[in-house]
Amino acid sequence: MFWGYFNSWQTRLFILLERWTARITNAIVTLTPQEKEDHLRFHIAPEEKFTVIHSGVDLGRFLTSLSQPAETRAVLGIPPEMTVVGTVGRLTAVKGQEVLIRAASELIRQGEKIVLLLLGEGELRRDLEELTIRLDISGHVRFLGWLPDVVRIMAVCDIFCLPSRNEGMGKVLVEAMAMGKPIIASDIGGIRDIVRSGENGLLVPAGDAADWVEAIARLCRDPERRRRMGAAGRQMAPRYSSEEMIKMIDELYGKLLDENHIVRSLNNLQ
Repeated sequence: MFWGYFNSWQTRLFILLERWTARITNAIVTLTPQEKEDHLRFHIAPEEKFTVIHSGVDLGRFLTSLSQPAETRAVLGIPPEMTVVGTVGRLTAVKGQEVLIRAASELIRQGEKIVLLLLGEGELRRDLEELTIRLDISGHVRFLGWLPDVVRIMAVCDIFCLPSRNEGMGKVLVEAMAMGKPIIASDIGGIRDIVRSGENGLLVPAGDAADWVEAIARLCRDPERRRRMGAAGRQMAPRYSSEEMIKMIDELYGKLLDENHIVRSLNNLQ
């Protein structure tokens, strides 16, 4: 909320509103430790008011996907020898797809056999399509719009990327992890709390195409490392499940009820 989405005066207004509502709030939930730190930095409320509870992801269909990647690759016109790099998100400036396209262009110039999939729609679609034409890589990029079966597309990806310039949590990263995909993501916001660089993926500076080129090239050339990172991510994904979120919210409400003697009062009414 504090960076990337609004202009400066809107951001200042939201900060003031957050501070005001915090005064009449018993607890404030943030999605990640980084988001909590951001709120503390802007003096929204005392630290004791904050609790970190991730936004839960329904992992069922991602953990048990029966998709056939070879069939989907054929439908998308992707030759078997190509490494598929994919991303999911609204086509807007804060999501950073332009950087990913420029990185793909340089990788293709260097001889890497890659295809870039962009799943999403937004106001920058035409600009991004024109960019691929200017860079002469339109044959290597697929603009898929919004499709109902995200799992089917994600199953095709060899590497999942999230080049956002700002991100609260990045639920799509958890979905990719559940499907065993190695991740390359911007080293910003709540992403740092999900992607452990060198373990389940790589973190790179946001907006720096050269660093994206290096990171993608490393994973393109090392299938075994991709496999290990994907396996690590798949083991980590259940920590961010809907079930885990519900459990943590239940614990928070129980704590607040106990602190305010509400449970005891309700029991006295029975």
